[in-house]
Formats: sequence, C-alpha cells, structure tokens
Amino acid sequence: MSPVAAPAPAAVARPTKVTESTANPRAEELTYESFRPFGAVVQGWEGTERSPQGIHVMVANQGTAFKFHRLAQLPQNAAITHERRVPSTTSANVRNGTPVRVTNLDRSTETKVYLPQGRGVAPGTKGLSAGACYLVVVGESPNNLKAFLATSAQGVCFAPNTYHAVIVLNEAIDFAIVAAAGTTSTAADLNVDVPAHKFAPVPPLIPTAEVDTPPVPLGVALNPIPITEELWAPYGELIGSAGTKTSPITNTYPADQDGARTTVGLFRATPKAGLHRGQLFNVSFLERHIYTSQAFIPLGKDNLSGVGEAPLTAGGTFLVVVADNGPDDRPDPKTLKAFIMENGTGLNYRAGVWHHPVLTLDACLDLACIETQVSTGEFGKTYEPDCELIEYDPPIGQINVPTRPTL
Repeated sequence: MSPVAAPAPAAVARPTKVTESTANPRAEELTYESFRPFGAVVQGWEGTERSPQGIHVMVANQGTAFKFHRLAQLPQNAAITHERRVPSTTSANVRNGTPVRVTNLDRSTETKVYLPQGRGVAPGTKGLSAGACYLVVVGESPNNLKAFLATSAQGVCFAPNTYHAVIVLNEAIDFAIVAAAGTTSTAADLNVDVPAHKFAPVPPLIPTAEVDTPPVPLGVALNPIPITEELWAPYGELIGSAGTKTSPITNTYPADQDGARTTVGLFRATPKAGLHRGQLFNVSFLERHIYTSQAFIPLGKDNLSGVGEAPLTAGGTFLVVVADNGPDDRPDPKTLKAFIMENGTGLNYRAGVWHHPVLTLDACLDLACIETQVSTGEFGKTYEPDCELIEYDPPIGQINVPTRPTL
C-alpha cells in the first residue's frame, strides 16, 4: 500500500575498542520475545494462535493472507536500500559450531531494519545458495551484548541507539535495509560462540492438479512479462539485486491526521483461489494508496530444525498487475499491465499507483510490508483513505497465467 530524502551519509565516530575480556556471548535462537528489549523481529507465524501476544492479525487480500500489523514503527524519512553480504573467511560454514569474531559495532539514532530476501531468480539465472543464516549481536552498551542466530526467514529491527552487528554465516544473503539516520561505527574485538545448528528441510513444491473451472474468455488477455527496473520505473522501484535505486517511503497524510504511522508489517500470502498456472485469471480488483507508498519484500525460507515456525514450501512467484490513472480518476483499462517477479526481488509501489492486491503463484510467501497507515489491524478499526479498493463485475481485464517454467 508510501517522497523523502535518502538516508544521510554515515558518520564515523571515534572508535571505542571493546576487548574480549568484556564479554564473549553465546548465540541463542532468535525469537520475537527474546529480542524485544532490543527492537523487533519481522517474520510470519502460522495464523493468529501462534503469533505473539499484542500483535494485531487480520485476514487480508480477500481471504488470501494473514496480515501481521505494525511489527515495528519506522522513521518518517526512512528509505529502502539493498546490500548483498557474504560470509567472511572466519564465519563461513559454521554449521558445526565455532567462535565468530566481531570487529565492528554500528549504532543508529533511528530504527534500522535488516530484511533477508528470498533466493528466487528468473529461470536460467543462478541464484544464491540455500542454508543461509546470520549472527545478530546487539546491546544498549558495547560492553553488554547479546547474540542471536537468525535465519533468512527472519528480519530484525534495531531500536534507536542500540549497538549492533549483522554477520552473515554459511551463505551469502541479499538484505533490504530500511534506515534514515546516519550510522556511527565502533571498533570491537570479541568472539561469539555460535553453537552447531541444523537446517530444517524446506518442503519441495509439489504441483497440484488445477480443479477450478477456467474463466470464460472476454477478449484479448494480457501476457505477463518478467519485471525489470526499466519497465517498473513508471510505478516505483525494485528492491534487491535487480534494482539499483533507493526506494523512498512516502507519507503524505494531512498534518492533522492523527494516528498515521510508518511501520513494517508482514503478509503471509497464499495463492488466490482461481489463480492457476496455464489458465486465464480475471482481474476483478484494483486498489491504490493515495497517501503512502507500499513496499513488499519476500523473505527467505531457511529455518533451523526444531526451532520456531515450520519452513514454508519452496518456491513462490509474484504476479504483479498495475494500471495508470485515467481522466475519470479511475484505473484506465487500456493501460493494464502484468509482470512476473521472482521471490528474490521486492518492489515499491509509489503512492497512488493502481495495483491488484498481492497475487502469489505456486507457494506461500512471507512478504515484509512497509507502508504508512492509520489502521492498526484491530478488529473493526479501519480508515477508508488508507486503501481505495475497486471491485469489478465484469472484470476489468484478464491475464494468461504462464505455465510453470521447466527447471
């Protein structure tokens, strides 16, 4: 569903060395509850009963997603960038357990978010390897630190003024980073004991027989094309290795509108009924968010064995549908376009862009969502200007959903 300045250049503080004698923490599994003193964890849960207390959860996208609202509040002038991090020679492949040396701690005066992205790429393109995880070192003081082992299915939000380090283990990770203020750097010299860890097998994608009756053809249907930064430029920015530009987070709510908050939440999105490979799909909904940009960032799917939520099924592709605004201030049917986006890429919709609510193919995806809203997710507490939704009957258009690529 939100223009601002890009993050200020990082300022480097006078180094304050943290010696090994201060602390050598042992990494524990990252959970929402254990990390609360230092910020928030961004991840999906298996419905309302397993989500942590205090998080508002609602069914969204016409029944195809759980939305976990407001996992963390963000600075109003934040923006989204991308960074690929690779394991150092001392932190590569620590599955059997080993100390990991930490030589630097960062500190930001505003909330800073790291979101590990999925690994999906276009057919014929080599993606990142499975089995990625990362070490999170955090504390209110450089002499009082805790350490957590996080997977690619979990993002972290560091509270303002916390000292922190994010160190990739085993395999490279593409991070979407949300930040506003500059970051100061503090030298450190400590070892973190990373225990042996085993990854839970990611269930393979097993194609199912399509049982729905295909829609009746209404005319010329759209053929989705692979999304690129150039093609997406009229509508927003791409987030990840496919994009080169900073994604601004827009908030243009009136100054007297109380309650508008820029936050990161999460959609656990499942394939929509009637959306099948190799069939027509009716475009019966379009929505826009007048006052806010809206970014969706698919998270990874690696999870530790026996810890936290069960891993999601492998795969998952984004079907993106957009339209220009017409002279009647409604979507112009002649400008309807459709794109295919693999789950290693995220996107940012500019404020006011008409688009179909989230459409995923093949498998469930956890999508971090960055937007500004008044609605909190509490039952019955909605604010109509947050989202203007149009339902079409007959549909405004149809899409030829492509068959699954042969790998």
